[in-house]
Amino acid sequence: MLDKLKRCDLHDRLYEFPKNGGIYVFYEKKKPIYVGRTDNLKRRIREHGQPGAHPNTASFAFRLAREIVKEDNKISAIEFNNKYASIFTSQKLRVAKMTIKYVEVKDCIVQSILEVYVHIHLKTKKEHNDFCNH
Repeated sequence: MLDKLKRCDLHDRLYEFPKNGGIYVFYEKKKPIYVGRTDNLKRRIREHGQPGAHPNTASFAFRLAREIVKEDNKISAIEFNNKYASIFTSQKLRVAKMTIKYVEVKDCIVQSILEVYVHIHLKTKKEHNDFCNH
């Protein structure tokens, strides 16, 4: 499945993604920077860069915003968004401009394993993909 993902074309968010589950990778300047998994590729990829999305649905943009302001998890997502709304919005726009590769994977266990494997193989930043429990 990794080979299939690597051979996949880069798509923008306007591409018609399937509603099936799978693994997706966000690329910035043709460099892989974030790996995610979902039960609905179309919905999840759209959520990441929606202007009105909240920190829990635009989680990658939220991580990028936290990185910029050097803010850790001490304040809640709501407090963070109130204090740094413009930075969070700019990062949602940044994510919306990124390109995406994906591979459909229905089995959630395979998705879990593949997400970590793709992260390791593509060397995405640990800060973007920490795989910690929340």
